Amino acid sequence: AYMRFPVLALRGEKGGQNTNRNRRGSGQSKPKPLPVATAVLRLNLTSVKLSGDGFIRVYAFGDALSDRWPEDKIVWSRCYSRYPEKMAELALVAEHSVGAGDKTLTIDDPALAEFIAKSADQSITLILTGSKGIEQVAMASKEHGSKPPPTLVLGLTE
Repeated sequence: AYMRFPVLALRGEKGGQNTNRNRRGSGQSKPKPLPVATAVLRLNLTSVKLSGDGFIRVYAFGDALSDRWPEDKIVWSRCYSRYPEKMAELALVAEHSVGAGDKTLTIDDPALAEFIAKSADQSITLILTGSKGIEQVAMASKEHGSKPPPTLVLGLTE
């Protein structure tokens, strides 16, 4: 599963006008860290099918691609999780157990908060995968009729 969360507003900036961005070759200084102390990812599960224990891994990236990937263009044949060498390039920011009877999943890891705090982009993308590759976990999305979509709750220092 891919999820994108905007973080630009945490810098107090509007729209896409991030004047502190450090684009390759731009010569601009790096932006100050975001005032993020904690980060909790909340997922509402609609179905969990496992054989034994399961774990969900959360990988993160924030770059120019994170700011603009089109949701309708992500297809299985090109997704990162199919290519271990691509996944190795991403930051592993959390791993959490999941059970067959789980209805919600709350992922709270300091590495996730640290990644977000260091983000220099307009948004971050989280990629969730099963650790064994055989976990079947379905979750509510923004299109779900009765359950809320994934939520990223940030605790700020300022």
